[in-house]
Amino acid sequence: QNQAFAYSCLIRNSYQQSPGSTKLVVESGTNEAPSSQHPIMLNSVTRIEFLERGNRLLFLTLAIATFFAFWKLGMTDIEDWDEARQIINAVEMEHRGNYVDYFYADKIDTWNSKPPLLIWGMVGSYRLFGPGIFSSRLPSAIAALAFFFFAFSFVSLYRSKLFAFGVCLILMSCRAVFEPHIARTADFDAFLILFLAGFTYCFALHHDFNRRYAILGAGVFLGLAFFSKGTTSVFLLPGAVLYSLISGKLLSQFKDRAVWAALAIYVLMAGSWFFISATYGMSFNQTESIYGSSGSLRTMLINDTWDRFVGQSAFEGERGRKPFYFFVILDILMNVWNYVFYLGIIIGMYSLIRSGREWKEKILSKDNRLPALSFCMILTIMLLLEASATKLVWYYAPMFMFVAVIVMETIRYITKRNAHFAKLAAVLFIGLLIRHFLFIDSLPQKTTPWLKANRELIMESDRVFVVGNIRPSIYAQLKLLNYRTHLAASSADELRSGPSTAYVYRNTENSAFISSDCNDEFCFGTKAGEGD
Repeated sequence: QNQAFAYSCLIRNSYQQSPGSTKLVVESGTNEAPSSQHPIMLNSVTRIEFLERGNRLLFLTLAIATFFAFWKLGMTDIEDWDEARQIINAVEMEHRGNYVDYFYADKIDTWNSKPPLLIWGMVGSYRLFGPGIFSSRLPSAIAALAFFFFAFSFVSLYRSKLFAFGVCLILMSCRAVFEPHIARTADFDAFLILFLAGFTYCFALHHDFNRRYAILGAGVFLGLAFFSKGTTSVFLLPGAVLYSLISGKLLSQFKDRAVWAALAIYVLMAGSWFFISATYGMSFNQTESIYGSSGSLRTMLINDTWDRFVGQSAFEGERGRKPFYFFVILDILMNVWNYVFYLGIIIGMYSLIRSGREWKEKILSKDNRLPALSFCMILTIMLLLEASATKLVWYYAPMFMFVAVIVMETIRYITKRNAHFAKLAAVLFIGLLIRHFLFIDSLPQKTTPWLKANRELIMESDRVFVVGNIRPSIYAQLKLLNYRTHLAASSADELRSGPSTAYVYRNTENSAFISSDCNDEFCFGTKAGEGD
């Protein structure tokens, strides 16, 4: 019972130093200070105070995040389509020296139109460590670690460091961050959530802590978010506007020159990419473009953004305005934390109803600013994506930090009223961290052994030709091993649309072929080759 009481004090962050002494005074329901009859409680709280000092919990957060980010990072299979395409774009960029345009299947890539910050990072990684799956994913893994730094810093503005640590553990114990297509693969979303977390941190400093010029940092982070994933960089702006409106600060925000300067920074940074792409980028042949577009800027603004939102895009995904898809996503990615989130929303709504006419004062109270800001962000993202005709799991990635805040607020609320719940919460944290580790550990590794067994054969080839359909992930792995991997002209269109078989010929003195005829697994053999 004493241990449970100590954990309660931990989550409430309600211990304090008594003036003029080194004795800890712990608030309780009976206002009884701890005495010598509570040695277990005192020891528990003392350990908590030790962790709260300095940046110990931040370092622990980054250490755990590093483990999840790098465990088997280069051993799991390349994800078909998006990750494979990004890898091929990066390999082509490194060898061609064209840092503006993307190339795929030996042609200008008319599909991928996002700004190139991720691809630049991958090219830099290749030059430091050489081409490979690990070096392809390294920028995303580093971005994930930086994301946790800003997530921890943001939450620490409003709550204890222990609370911030709990928020980060929630994100690490589910698929919100360390998930294929976010921080476990070479995709744009890890960079996006990093810079949006940086934006949130600077916005909070400006809005709630009177750091007027911190908003300039928010503008820089939004600009970097644009260079990461284009128009999705503005994802959090509606939530920030809604929070300012509820807080009664919207008018003062519009009158603040620092806010306009931040907006100008964002426009200039985004505009610089428009200028670079329009000046130095290649135009598309509209008959060969997947979208029938004339260039990457039009593809990004019209086909990648507007058409996907209104449902006119041929892009794959969850089409149709499916109601309550937000809850499906939470159920897929949040393990069991989504049920705690729902409970927190119910508790919050009930608390507001009970407050009657004082509901606004309750929302704006110092203790409720963090959940209020998080709820505004969640609500606006949910409504925006519910209205969109195209829905994919990773579209919701910028929202999960705020969902984790609500979950931790719920744990804090319940523990203040029932100290024994702290033990259940601790078991839940540990159990879900182990569960998510097992999920990462079990990600597919089917093609990696094939690559290891035949690495030298592929790398030593003068050129490698692929004939017939081939999965983009296999093409990307071949491209990483040998840049001179080419698709036969007749199969380029088939590659975009199909999996199936692949034949790779090595036409040198010691010719060899790779075939997928062996029960859908790649196998090797020798074959006499003639000509080129």
